[in-house]
Amino acid sequence: MRPRDYGFHWNAWNVAQVEKHGLTVADVQFVVWNARHPFPRHYKRGGWEVRGRTPQQRLIQVFFFVDNYGDIYVYHAE
Repeated sequence: MRPRDYGFHWNAWNVAQVEKHGLTVADVQFVVWNARHPFPRHYKRGGWEVRGRTPQQRLIQVFFFVDNYGDIYVYHAE
């Protein structure tokens, strides 16, 4: 999987999940799009995991799946 080949699907629910951990949508997209080996790696039930640093050097992990529209749908980030 090459995350840069995908867009993101954001809605009120997953934006709130990101923000409750003090992150922004831009932070999460940056980490996913700039994933380095061994990420992204498979996670439970067809999902993916990425760990990396935001532009402010905060280490975060992001969990997502590719939805039916071919977009990355983030369901957890901290």
